[in-house]
Amino acid sequence: MTESTPEGRAQAVVLRSVLTGRPVPGSDSPCRPADLSLATDPDGTVRVLATDLSPEAADVVRSPGTRARLVPANEVSALRAAPGVAAVLRLRPPEVLPGPDRLRRVRIAVEVCAVREHGLLPLDSLLVVLRQEDDGWVLDGPPTGLAT
Repeated sequence: MTESTPEGRAQAVVLRSVLTGRPVPGSDSPCRPADLSLATDPDGTVRVLATDLSPEAADVVRSPGTRARLVPANEVSALRAAPGVAAVLRLRPPEVLPGPDRLRRVRIAVEVCAVREHGLLPLDSLLVVLRQEDDGWVLDGPPTGLAT
């Protein structure tokens, strides 16, 4: 079993905001890519790529009442056969940002990716920077949106 890490908990904070529509601590609005509906089944379940998810973030997907499902990497190509636009939500591994020793910051990329024959194509991305405080992770500046 993989051990819990502060960065993994930060990734879980962001994913929880994306899936529930609740704000990230330190913000008044959720972190949600504009194209999230493309990675959502007709019943409202968000398809979340399991690759690169921390154990804490995977637990968010498995939480009771969460409308999301994990898509293992080996099942991604099967999504192309599904009717409609085949896309998944992907969270990149948290990137620890340089800074003073006492200030811990991470950047997490949240992407809606189309499933293509030769891999995933990001359609919409958010870069979210969080900083660690005594009581957990809080947003450190507004998310940056990147459309492709």
